[in-house]
Amino acid sequence: MSILGTIKGWFSRDITEDRDTDRDSYFVSIGDGWYAPSMTFSGVNLDELIQAATWAYAAIEGNSRTMASLEPIVQTRKGGTWAQAPESHNLWQFIQSPMGRDPAYPNWSWGRLMHLTFLHRYAAGSAFWRPAVFGDKLLGVTPLLSPGAMSATEHPSLKFVEEYHYSITGDTWRPDEVVNINVPSADSYWKGASPLRAALQPISTDNYAATRQDAALRNRVGLGPIVSVKTPLGPSRGQEDELYDRLISNYGDAKNEGLPWIVGGDIEVTEGPKASDLELFETRKYCREQILSVLGMPPPVAGVMDRATWSNFEQANISWWTHYLFPNINDTYRAINTQLIQRVYGPDVRLWYDLTGSEIAQQLFGQRVKMGLDLQKLGYSTNAINERLDLGMDSPEYLDLPNTQLVQAGRVALSDVVEMLRGGLDALVKEPEPVPVALQPVDDDGTEEPEEPAEGDQPEPAAAP
Repeated sequence: MSILGTIKGWFSRDITEDRDTDRDSYFVSIGDGWYAPSMTFSGVNLDELIQAATWAYAAIEGNSRTMASLEPIVQTRKGGTWAQAPESHNLWQFIQSPMGRDPAYPNWSWGRLMHLTFLHRYAAGSAFWRPAVFGDKLLGVTPLLSPGAMSATEHPSLKFVEEYHYSITGDTWRPDEVVNINVPSADSYWKGASPLRAALQPISTDNYAATRQDAALRNRVGLGPIVSVKTPLGPSRGQEDELYDRLISNYGDAKNEGLPWIVGGDIEVTEGPKASDLELFETRKYCREQILSVLGMPPPVAGVMDRATWSNFEQANISWWTHYLFPNINDTYRAINTQLIQRVYGPDVRLWYDLTGSEIAQQLFGQRVKMGLDLQKLGYSTNAINERLDLGMDSPEYLDLPNTQLVQAGRVALSDVVEMLRGGLDALVKEPEPVPVALQPVDDDGTEEPEEPAEGDQPEPAAAP
């Protein structure tokens, strides 16, 4: 059963449908027509799936929008190092109009194309492009809007793709005519492993809890009073109907809440269960944690700030990029380069993304600087740290000197450090200076003790007159 008709019917249904009472009545029977959708996965109606739960939408949309916001760049490789390609390279024109320059095609930006691509990866597990190549130039790509409608003919034993089949148009393509940007699957070469499918169970539970919670809030946050008549066989059907009608007519209207209510001695009135008794709020919190965990967004980033501080929010943002976003971005760009860019332009050309000026670039730079300060305490020079951590700063000659704490405290002269760098450590080892006369030992009468001659070093006797 597709979720499309189920969700549409669920959201379009009026809460008062199938009720016997007025809209402002608190007394509503349990069988009032409310139901939760039976969640099933459909790779075709992706909007219905993404919007089935608020936290799923927040995570998928937030991740996709953020990753797509990074500016693309064209790079060429020389000597094993990637550098920005000249502006004359054809790929710069492709980035400006990724779907081609034909006026009949949608005039999408690169960010819009990548946004849709990331949405498809989360929802269906795969995003498919159809490239248009003329000679040695890439003119544009067309994203397939229904990735769930793609199937493939596989090799009977190796499971390699032999042909792709797109049921929307009835087209059949060779594997090299399709760019398949997918989340790797454990048992297929071409099918993507959908993160949204993995989160479907908590999404379904959250849907059900949200439905019951909404019904409870609209109906006095729980069932109405439960009236029981204490007779051996209970009230007859006619007595039940009479009592129900009296309660509805006298006390059912919203403006009558709080008015006195007189019941007979053999009637017992108890309060119905509240929403808190059903633990609907806790259930939704538990589902929220599962959904955000599967889709890869830390709760503080998603706006769950009940236990967040500025320190752990900043760390959550770095963890979000490091453990979730960057792996997805890298995997996506590598798939584009392997299946499309390098087939047209060769292995020394690629599309990549530029972090210059982005907030996460500054945060990651700050993390590396803190690591560099720890290395500095070990005695490494600033230039050595700059090269090791790839800080990208200038490397003046004077930063080759180790800026150790002894230098900072003035206990070691900077000139000595320079001399050590030029002549080695032995240059700092000097002959001990002679002890000043004032510090030499003296007799008790204040005169200096004569220095005794060393053994074998006796003075010659004086000559006879």
